[in-house]
Amino acid sequence: MKTVTLFNELKTYSQPVWCDYLFQGEPLRDKIDAHQRTELINGAVKCGNQFADEMRAKYGTVDASQLADKLCKVTHVDVPPIVNQVLLASLTEPNDLKVFDQPIQELVNLELPGFSRHVILNMVMGHELFHFIEGQHPDAFTQTAQIDLWHIGHYHHRSSVTVVSEIAAMAFSWRLNRLSYSPLVLNILLLQKYAPDQVADSVNLLRKLAGRSADSNQ
Repeated sequence: MKTVTLFNELKTYSQPVWCDYLFQGEPLRDKIDAHQRTELINGAVKCGNQFADEMRAKYGTVDASQLADKLCKVTHVDVPPIVNQVLLASLTEPNDLKVFDQPIQELVNLELPGFSRHVILNMVMGHELFHFIEGQHPDAFTQTAQIDLWHIGHYHHRSSVTVVSEIAAMAFSWRLNRLSYSPLVLNILLLQKYAPDQVADSVNLLRKLAGRSADSNQ
C-alpha cells in the first residue's frame, strides 16, 4: 500500500476504534469483561480530555511542543532505533523528556500532506506531556483504575491496567492539538518504515474494529 493511501485511510478511523485498537494490546484484556472494558476506556478518554482542557485553560493555545519546553527538560537525541522498539520520545520522571530525532525525521521525509515536522512534534510532545501531567496527579483515573484478578474471601488481588494510561495519552494529545485524526497514525507510519511486514496486520485489525463499531451503532 502506498504511504499516502495508508495515511488517508488511517485518518478516517474514529477515536472509539483507536481505543479498541489499543486495548487489543493490553496483557490483561482476557481478564476484563465488556462492562469493565467500557468503564476503563471511557474513564481514560475523560481523563485525557480533562487534562487537555485544563492545560488550554491555563496556558491558552500554546503548542504542545512549546508547552513541553515550558514544563519539562527537553533534549533531542540522534540515536538509531532499537530493534523492535522504535521510540519517538521517552519521559523519565519527573520531567526529563527525550525526543528521538531520527525516527521523527523519517516521518517528515514521507512528505505527506499537512504532516509537517511541527505537526509531528506536537503529537509526540502531547503524548509525553500527558504522562508528565498524570505523574503530578496520583489521584488521576489512570493512576487509580484497577481490576480484580482474583480474590479469596475478603481479600482481592487487584492490578492496574497499562492501556488505560495509553488511551488517555492519545485522547490528551488528540484534544490538546485539536487534531482531526488520531495521533496513533504515527505508530502505523513508523511500522511502514521500520517493520513493513507488520503493517497489514495492524490495518486489517483497524478495519475489523471499525466494521464492528459500525455494526454496533446500527
